[in-house]
Amino acid sequence: MSGGNKEVETHWVRPHQPGGSSKDQTWPLSDFDHIIPAINIPIVAVYSLLLGENKASLIVNLKRSLEHTLSQYRQFGGKLQINDKTGQYMIKTTGNDVVELSVKYHDEPDDDYIPSYTSLQQQAFPPMLLDSKKLLPRLMTEKQALTQHGDFLEDDAPVTMFVHGLDDFIQSWAANNRSLVAGLPLAPFDYSILDRAPLTHSGTAPDMKQWAKLDQKLKKFVKHLDTAPQPPPPDFEMPATSEVLFHFPKSKIAQLKAAAFPTDSATWVSSYDSIMALCWRCISRARQLSLTKGSTTALMYAVNGRDRLNPQLAKYYVGNVVMPGRAELDLDEVVAPDAFRRLAALVRAANVEVDDDLYKSIVEWVAGVPDKRRIRLHMNAFLGPDVVSSSWQGLSAHQTWDFGFGTPKAIRWPKPDLDGFVFYFPVRNTGDPDEGVEVVVCLEDSAMQRLLDDQEWLTYAVAKGPRSCFDLGMDGA
Repeated sequence: MSGGNKEVETHWVRPHQPGGSSKDQTWPLSDFDHIIPAINIPIVAVYSLLLGENKASLIVNLKRSLEHTLSQYRQFGGKLQINDKTGQYMIKTTGNDVVELSVKYHDEPDDDYIPSYTSLQQQAFPPMLLDSKKLLPRLMTEKQALTQHGDFLEDDAPVTMFVHGLDDFIQSWAANNRSLVAGLPLAPFDYSILDRAPLTHSGTAPDMKQWAKLDQKLKKFVKHLDTAPQPPPPDFEMPATSEVLFHFPKSKIAQLKAAAFPTDSATWVSSYDSIMALCWRCISRARQLSLTKGSTTALMYAVNGRDRLNPQLAKYYVGNVVMPGRAELDLDEVVAPDAFRRLAALVRAANVEVDDDLYKSIVEWVAGVPDKRRIRLHMNAFLGPDVVSSSWQGLSAHQTWDFGFGTPKAIRWPKPDLDGFVFYFPVRNTGDPDEGVEVVVCLEDSAMQRLLDDQEWLTYAVAKGPRSCFDLGMDGA
């Protein structure tokens, strides 16, 4: 393919089927899967290839290893479907399943221009410069469980892969690619990880009395809508949002954790608790002018409770395991002077609250919901008072996503214009001894400008890349 060709190169990849076409199969999602909104999340993995790398050969190898990986993770080649009566999600696989692997080259400026790898690297790969509208493959009429897209950018020629799926799938794909290129056999595959029964209610659905009891217990985490959600009014205008990348250096995290540490030596807070508490406090202060006086605000953040389940899940279980931790307080108390230590303690308490009993209660509650499309997490972040954080710190990308040309230089969600959301990324391998945690904060633009002037925030966080949706040309700090 010539370097100047801007057409998308599309490969339709079928699961490797040495024994012939596989039979049709339906894979129900677990009850616990249904608490998470059914949206595609584009993950950008940015790799740096050597100059002169044979890109055509690279794509051939990726296609071949993807065929084998899809034969292992059969669900990822299917279509996501929904039961019109119950709202139950399922994945339908057939012998004719294909997955789209698309490739696009960006070698010179045009209307679809994307910054070069060098430019992105200098600004720490800010998500605001990774526009999904330019990078993602064409829209599907049916939701596929998995879609890949690779982009080759000018000069240093990185490849970015957009994967709607799981860390473990990409880890397996990478390992399979290395093995096939080296002529080695693939590692044995544990098919039990595809079974989502462990987080599906095994008994009869709760009766109305039991469900009401569970609903009361879980109301701060999940809710059931009485009516179908309504679209915004016709005159609603989407506000301008900015998605700014912030870096918390390791030395600053140590200072932040010290400031959050309780005076009671019998308790403890983690670095994650401390960063989440600071996000809650400073983002709430940045939005204070737009909120009603006397408002309450909640922090809802991701807690990986895998190790708290009894019995334990398989190590590479493919379903959702993330539980939302939730802390709530009056807005005035969140932004009050000297409130930070208290907030960190609340975040820690919310984390500890996530246990095996909470998982089992939510699974039973979901089983009793007649229409699972009306399940929602209890949050009001978009133009509201709440702060929601999605943590990707558990992704093994910088250790295991090596297809034979090194691990990713960065993992990102491209331009996530979701007001009130924070995305917590895994630590990058930059070689900097003070390399710490990166987060992306998404806010309505005027609130973002106030956050960028917040001295408490700037004591610990360093902005990288563009600072505003109106300033996409600014170089990073």
